[in-house]
Amino acid sequence: MTPPSAEHADVINEKAKPSEDSSSSRPEAGDGRRDHPNTGPDDDDPTRWTTADKETHGDSDKTEMTEQDCYDELGFSFPEWKRWTILSVIFLVQVSMNFNTSLYSNAVSGMAKEFGISEQAARCGATVFLVLYAFGCELWAPWSEELGRWPVLQASLLLVNLWQLPVALAPNFASVMVGRALGGLSSAGGSVTLGMVADMWESDLQQYAVAFVVFSSVGGSVLGPVVGGFVEAFLDWRWNIWIQLIFGVFVQILHAVCVPETRTTVMMTKIAKKRRKSGQQPNIYGPNELLPYKERFNAKEIVTIWIRPFKMFVTEPIVLTLSLLSGFSDALIFIFLQSFSLVYKQWNFTTVELGLSFLPILLGYILAYASFLPAIRRNRRDRL
Repeated sequence: MTPPSAEHADVINEKAKPSEDSSSSRPEAGDGRRDHPNTGPDDDDPTRWTTADKETHGDSDKTEMTEQDCYDELGFSFPEWKRWTILSVIFLVQVSMNFNTSLYSNAVSGMAKEFGISEQAARCGATVFLVLYAFGCELWAPWSEELGRWPVLQASLLLVNLWQLPVALAPNFASVMVGRALGGLSSAGGSVTLGMVADMWESDLQQYAVAFVVFSSVGGSVLGPVVGGFVEAFLDWRWNIWIQLIFGVFVQILHAVCVPETRTTVMMTKIAKKRRKSGQQPNIYGPNELLPYKERFNAKEIVTIWIRPFKMFVTEPIVLTLSLLSGFSDALIFIFLQSFSLVYKQWNFTTVELGLSFLPILLGYILAYASFLPAIRRNRRDRL
């Protein structure tokens, strides 16, 4: 499940930053990437770009690094295999987040019996997770732009895994609700994962990658009841939560080991520090270094950073429209998750058969995903 505006706001926000996506840095038609500025036919002076882009921030000797100065070291220039390896891990990260939203449904009947509550009340654990997931994504996303994708996703995955414990070990239903609420609020979701697409692909070349990540979102939601059908049939309800935790820990370790930082401004800062240390460019500074830490993250700036996605939701028609569309599709998915059991039990479906009944939805997602590929190929061919 990808909550309102999560699928699109971060990618749009990436393109709103002039330092990262200026018109002078667009890819040339046919090669799929931007030419390095120091290799053009008219660039006789190799320092021309850094000189032209010098910024004065209280010290005229400090030069702010731009994308053009280090393009070959940014995510846009990663080898194709590396970009798709990273995206495959992100695929699993997104699946795990949405797996958490759907597998809970198979714990409802066991939870209702143990705690002496109605199944309708037990389903509130799914509701509170989804609602706070929507807000959590938008609260995490801006910090991935300021601090980097890797630490934000690691922090999110760690917190989500930790908040599984109060649910799995819950002595009462109140503990379940608290754990689910905090777990939803801690989920970074598609707002960060789709931002990584903008870190590694130019806007004209993002379509395959965006479709891949979005597919992981909806696919993860369907995977939950398929697995949960077997868990509900053969194991205690708490195993639905333990399996979420096991999957989450595996994904977090995989992400920590296999995925590097991709956020452009963070990478530029590291590159600038490396060049200063080597003496290659002693006066070059990254975009995050020229302002003191206290100025970057004072109270006013923190509020500004946090309200950025919500401001875009209100002021950007495309964000509002696509958020409403995303919310509608998510509502359909989770109505299915809750209503299939009510429908198919009338036909005496077992728990396992009920879980397997979700496979046609997964097949539909696969066919829908595949149907977009020829259109993407055609559109790219027409543009290039």
